[in-house]
Amino acid sequence: MLQDKLDAAFTRFEQMQNAHFKWVEDGKTPDFKKLVFERNHAFEELKNVLHECFRWIRNSKDKKAPKIAADWRKRLQADLQQEQQLSRKMASYRVFLSDMLKNMHQGKKALTGYGHACSSASPKYVSKKG
Repeated sequence: MLQDKLDAAFTRFEQMQNAHFKWVEDGKTPDFKKLVFERNHAFEELKNVLHECFRWIRNSKDKKAPKIAADWRKRLQADLQQEQQLSRKMASYRVFLSDMLKNMHQGKKALTGYGHACSSASPKYVSKKG
């Protein structure tokens, strides 16, 4: 029962990671509040189940307990490696977004500057005669 609970928590965490990898690779701007909520929720669930499992390992008389713990550790290490890769991708995406915002701001300044230059040279009144 506990093993199933942990497998489900690992699976949900990994699904969240995969969805966030896909988001970063597609270059779509997400709902950041939702993204942070999903990450925090998946992490807290996994952390709580892991604590429960390690309490069981410490108190267990089962001879399979060390092997079970080793399997959990391998899966956790794999998830942590994925997390590091995702973190690097998200950091580079943040830099990309920051650069885009800077470019947009510079473009806005340029358009504003041209707008003022053109408005002073344009006629205030247009004659319909002639």
